[in-house]
Amino acid sequence: MANSEGYIRLYIVTLVMSMIFPVLGYTFTNFPSGIGDYDITLTAESLMLAGITLEDAESHNVSWGGPFQYYTIGNVSLRSAWDEDWHDPWITPIGDGLVVERQGTFGWLDPGKLNLKSQVTGITKRVISNVTIVNEYDINYNWTWFTTEHGSQVFITPYVRGQNITYAVFNEGHLNVTIGSAIEETGNFNFMKFINWYTSLLIGELSWGLPPVFSWIVKIISAITILSVILLAKELIRF
Repeated sequence: MANSEGYIRLYIVTLVMSMIFPVLGYTFTNFPSGIGDYDITLTAESLMLAGITLEDAESHNVSWGGPFQYYTIGNVSLRSAWDEDWHDPWITPIGDGLVVERQGTFGWLDPGKLNLKSQVTGITKRVISNVTIVNEYDINYNWTWFTTEHGSQVFITPYVRGQNITYAVFNEGHLNVTIGSAIEETGNFNFMKFINWYTSLLIGELSWGLPPVFSWIVKIISAITILSVILLAKELIRF
């Protein structure tokens, strides 16, 4: 009986430490940068006119048919590419254009294409076609603007500032894609958003801006958590 009680205490301690480690890791590694101290292609004037305040953002040059460009926005790893003949899943064609993917549970071995909502039409797509990039380009702000299903802001601009968007898309084949996180001004608590955030921490889906190997450490800890739950349940059943 004493041995069983000792095992139970050990399992409980392991379970609690496994559950709080990801949160502590996030707390001590995710220090936000000062607003506006990052290098992006968007102008502060455009953002101010649109009423947008970004707390974190990155800009990368995306070329037609070129490789993926990688972003770390807060504690989320994303990537974008601009190409033809996208499929999702596997054999299902979804068109040509720009996609944004989020790192999956197993890193970039199982990425997920994000739904992108147009700020002009409100239509959601997984691929932003070249025609859409041109037709929805806002000359007042010099961008085509989409929002991902997780709330990240996606801005598409010509690689050369002031260049005609039609020429940039159909002739030059180079675009700047800026992905950022906007400051939320609402004070309402979203329970489901919190659950998704916490679950992503536990399974190691979020990278926190650290090397990918760190997310595998979290996955191992999560496996230990599951094992602790099983062993704890087994010991309690014996009582």
